[in-house]
Amino acid sequence: MKKRILLITLLILITLGCFVAIYRVANPKVDCFSLEAYSREIEQFPGEQVLGKIETPHEAKRAAKEIWKDIYGDSVTYRVPYRVFYDETNQVWLVTGSWGLIIPGGPHILISAADGKVLAVWHDKF
Repeated sequence: MKKRILLITLLILITLGCFVAIYRVANPKVDCFSLEAYSREIEQFPGEQVLGKIETPHEAKRAAKEIWKDIYGDSVTYRVPYRVFYDETNQVWLVTGSWGLIIPGGPHILISAADGKVLAVWHDKF
């Protein structure tokens, strides 16, 4: 009887964990940032693409990965976790990739939400 209760509890916990993981992938956390802090990057690493209106963090992340893949190759798919930021005043997305939770560096992109213009694309190295 105790083994059965333990097994049912374990299955419930695993199921809940799966739902949380799926929710986090589908709805990435969006932090705030200030575009003014990135004026140097916009000047030094301007983008050329216009992707069309970007309304959600999921769209911003997907667009960033496509641009990064074109520039840096398939290895960019391993630069996780991706983080999504939004400057509400200027309506600009900032998406960053990384080498992991501990090692600094990775790809970055600034995208205008209104028309999808890539303002800057750059890559930090550790």
